[in-house]
Amino acid sequence: MAKTALHLSEETFRFLLQAVDTEEVKHYLEQLHAKYGAEKRWAIFAKKYAAVFAEYGL
Repeated sequence: MAKTALHLSEETFRFLLQAVDTEEVKHYLEQLHAKYGAEKRWAIFAKKYAAVFAEYGL
């Protein structure tokens, strides 16, 4: 995915997980972390992502 956006990331993860595209989920997470990982707000989003992943058993 060429464009990463934190405000759409939870929905994007849900879409990809529903499509069972775990490789794309991993790639998208890596892209997000590379772009936003150094920001203080990353911790907030990381917790949200963990909750989404837990819903799908990841």
